[in-house]
Amino acid sequence: MIPSSQDMPASPLVLRQWRPLAVAAVQLSPHWQRWLGARGSLTARLADRVKGPITVKIHAEHAAPPTLDEARRLALPQRRLAWIREVTLEYADVPLIAARSVVPLGELPREVRLLGRKALGHWLFSHPDVTRSAIELTDHSLQIAGHQGIWTRRSVFRHPRCRLLVQESFLPALADLMHDDSAEISESRQESQRHPRPPAPIMENA
Repeated sequence: MIPSSQDMPASPLVLRQWRPLAVAAVQLSPHWQRWLGARGSLTARLADRVKGPITVKIHAEHAAPPTLDEARRLALPQRRLAWIREVTLEYADVPLIAARSVVPLGELPREVRLLGRKALGHWLFSHPDVTRSAIELTDHSLQIAGHQGIWTRRSVFRHPRCRLLVQESFLPALADLMHDDSAEISESRQESQRHPRPPAPIMENA
């Protein structure tokens, strides 16, 4: 069953689990740092990694109360509704990212409400005047769209017409891809050590 916003963790304790990326980075491998710290379109980054199309599977789209933690992060008064959207970003039907976006209902742009199977990032990153807050991370047990990730990051985007809290949970299948990246880099380094390139010839001036 897909959890509604009522099922999401709403305890104030959850708020203290979020840490700035710069603080959490000491726990992260270089690959995790690059992925979690990337500030461009995550959908585009995934497509580049898998060399194929990324599909959006919608799990929830509705007006509902945000969690206490989400309302605080958006400075949203209590009992105000938000537009909640939960999706997974998938390649070949394998979920790589579970994402949850929260937009105050009174600020909801028509384009966001009608996104459908389009990635939110396509709309966000097409606007040069959109700003983004610092990225925060948690490894707290946080479920999005029925999936539990290894790390979840969040940040607030500010568009001239709205604020959006975007939370992205990095799933085990994506971690496997990162592991493959690490193995490929390691093998490449070992190969270059076994077969070093000859030094370039020194060209003398005529």
